[in-house]
Amino acid sequence: MAGGAHNQPITEESRTLAQSIKAKVEEITARTFDIFEVIAHSTQVVAGINHKLKIKVGDSEHVHVKVFESLQGQQTVQSVEQGKTATCSF
Repeated sequence: MAGGAHNQPITEESRTLAQSIKAKVEEITARTFDIFEVIAHSTQVVAGINHKLKIKVGDSEHVHVKVFESLQGQQTVQSVEQGKTATCSF
C-alpha cells in the first residue's frame, strides 16, 4: 500500500544513495560538484520507494533530487532542481 512522504534522518544509507547518484546528477546538470552533502531526505513507499534529497552542492547552493528505487533495488534519477538554497521548501 502506498503511503505519504516521510522525512528521514540523514543516515549512512542517505549518504550512500547520494554518492550513487552523484555522477548522474553531474551529467544532468553539466556540472562537477566538489561538495555533495545530503541535508534532507524524505521517502514515500509506492511500488518501490520514491526518495527526495536536498543536497548541498556549494557554499550556499543546493539541489533537490528525486530518485525512484524499484523493488529490485535499481535507482533512477527522475528529476534535478537546481538553484535551491538551504531555506527553500523541500
